[in-house]
Amino acid sequence: MLPAWRVARGRWVSETARVLERRRGPPVFGEIGGALWVMRVLIVAVPRRWVGPMLRAGIGPSLSAGMRCPVCAGELGSWGSYRRRVRVGRGRFRLLVRRACCPACGRTHALLPGFLLARRLDAVDAVGCALGMAADGRGYRPIAAALGLPGSTVRGWLRRLRARVDVLRGWFVGLAVALSEPPARPPPECSGLGLLVRAIADAFLAARLRLGPGAVSGGVWAFTSASTTGGLLANTSGL
Repeated sequence: MLPAWRVARGRWVSETARVLERRRGPPVFGEIGGALWVMRVLIVAVPRRWVGPMLRAGIGPSLSAGMRCPVCAGELGSWGSYRRRVRVGRGRFRLLVRRACCPACGRTHALLPGFLLARRLDAVDAVGCALGMAADGRGYRPIAAALGLPGSTVRGWLRRLRARVDVLRGWFVGLAVALSEPPARPPPECSGLGLLVRAIADAFLAARLRLGPGAVSGGVWAFTSASTTGGLLANTSGL
């Protein structure tokens, strides 16, 4: 079991912290541009209007004062940075991702902006669009053509999502229930990916109603990235 987390300084949403602590262990909250976000690893919320300027500047979010380690709840300090490639549509960028270190346990954490996924080149919005189109019955080739991406990339995303669809859907349904109330029963003809899209939408709506629009200002797919701690397409069976 992970140790109980301590509340960091700043404006936090303690009610949602308790909900997620029961389900996944101690969360960390970050704040950027007035928007609050829930995270277990250090994924930082970025409002949509900041995404373009951040990519053009090539500099990711910085460490907020009082941000705590998700492992031991020690106060984090800056610890260098690294650059990673990001693809948004046909544009390619290099983004400076800052790192933080916890003096108490010695662990380091990357401050990944919420519009990205861990270890993936493309922004989470592209993955979300592909998921939505696949749920509507489109194949990977027309999806790739519509997004301007290689077919092999989209095919890999969809294979990973189909392999993890039950785990992901169960997590988002549970999150929607914990934040609000049981979602409506989906129609019986929904595919597995269709059920996942519906579960994500229900959880996003529950978070928006519980926390207010400012807490999920990055949009539904940034919410999805934060809710899965950047691991929507992770090569593991769990979250």
